[in-house]
Amino acid sequence: MNGNTEIYSEEVEYGVTPVYNTQQYGTPTKDATAQYTYEFAGWDPEISEVTEDVTYTAQFTETPKQTYTVKWMNGNVELYSEELSYGEMPAYNGETPVKSPTAVYTYTFNGWSPEITEVVGDVTYYAQFNGVIKKYVVIWQNYDGSTLQIDSGIPFGTLPTYTGETPTKPADDKYTYEFKGWEPEVSIVSGNVTYTAIFEAIEIIDIETKNKAFFVIDGREIEVEYEDGEDPLDKAPAIPEKTGYDGRWEKQEDAAGREVYGIVYTAKTYEIVFVAEDGTRTVVSYPYGTESIDIPEIPEKFGYDGAWEIYKLNDKPSVEVRMVYTAKAFEVVFIYDDKEIVVEYTFGAESVEEPEIPRKAFFTSAWKEYELNKVKRVETEIVYTLNLWWLIILLCVIVIIEIIIIIYKKNKKDDGEAVEEGTTKMGGAMILGGTIVRIIPSFWLIACIILGIAVIALGVVCVMVFLKKKEETPDAENAAENNEESK
Repeated sequence: MNGNTEIYSEEVEYGVTPVYNTQQYGTPTKDATAQYTYEFAGWDPEISEVTEDVTYTAQFTETPKQTYTVKWMNGNVELYSEELSYGEMPAYNGETPVKSPTAVYTYTFNGWSPEITEVVGDVTYYAQFNGVIKKYVVIWQNYDGSTLQIDSGIPFGTLPTYTGETPTKPADDKYTYEFKGWEPEVSIVSGNVTYTAIFEAIEIIDIETKNKAFFVIDGREIEVEYEDGEDPLDKAPAIPEKTGYDGRWEKQEDAAGREVYGIVYTAKTYEIVFVAEDGTRTVVSYPYGTESIDIPEIPEKFGYDGAWEIYKLNDKPSVEVRMVYTAKAFEVVFIYDDKEIVVEYTFGAESVEEPEIPRKAFFTSAWKEYELNKVKRVETEIVYTLNLWWLIILLCVIVIIEIIIIIYKKNKKDDGEAVEEGTTKMGGAMILGGTIVRIIPSFWLIACIILGIAVIALGVVCVMVFLKKKEETPDAENAAENNEESK
């Protein structure tokens, strides 16, 4: 047992001395207190041979803690710390803590929290302060800066009040003045403040110009009379139109104190609507009279130069401008005998006019395959290929000549024998016998010629199949390499 907690139990035979399994259950421990730490000292009762059921309880040696940490804090700032023994009474020995004033309060030190007591463990004490609401000065002055009233000691958060005589301002030739309030507007005190009296100017009206308004158009005054309570603008003449501008009447200063209105023109807002190829619309607004605007960027498109349609600013209130792509000029370079023939074409073309290829005996010729519309400049050269048909014809001629020679020699020999035999046996039939002998070799001549042609044709087919397979092999190898690269 460790206190009231069972560590483990086991069955032991009579007369056997039990052994605590330290490897499996570890050395018993006891939590430290504020005053002591504990170290395992053995078991109670002392372990001996088993004669009956028994419970062993862990025993500990207590060791008093030597010191504890006492910290003195002012807010988040540590003033200092010290190590004191258990039961010792801490005392702060530093400078009196201070706290910076705010707009609302000033502060005085008021002790520590928690309350200082004897040391029984690590402890942190925080400085405490009493807040005193700050007071401010409010000054009231007239339009000319002269002081009307000073209020001292106004607490923060209080709404100040002027208690003096109503401020005044003397009239001049054009206006009398009426007190309207204070600048800035009176509000709750949050610091020292000065309020200045403000006045409304009331025009001194000449009897001759009373209820008369004068509207100026192109330097010419138009006089309009109105009744008390009426707005002279309701009787104002029409404002001349001005392209790209909105006009309005605005009251102006007049040396004679008359009610004079002049025209003020404000530029209208125009817009350019940029329509992209995919239909996206970007609206750019600008005031009439603007000479340039920021235009949207044009997305790049391979093989094309992009631009916006030509438009004109300040022409219409709203103009729609579309994106235009123009195909670029690409080129194919045909190379022959270190010479280059450049053929230009417009991107998107399916074919170009190829230069004529110089002929070469016994060979067929063609420009090496190239692909349009992939790169701006592509090069190609002439590829010559031996013409197998010339070789076939030549071989046929040689074979035919050889067969003719062989048959000729055989016929000559057969003719001699036939003439001799015909003369001996048939007499006058010698000529007929020679003719019959020549007819038979002609059949063999035709058969031999057909056989020769068939053999040559078979050879040609075999050669063409071989060349075809040879052409396909590199393509298969390239395809395999491309597949390997893609992996």
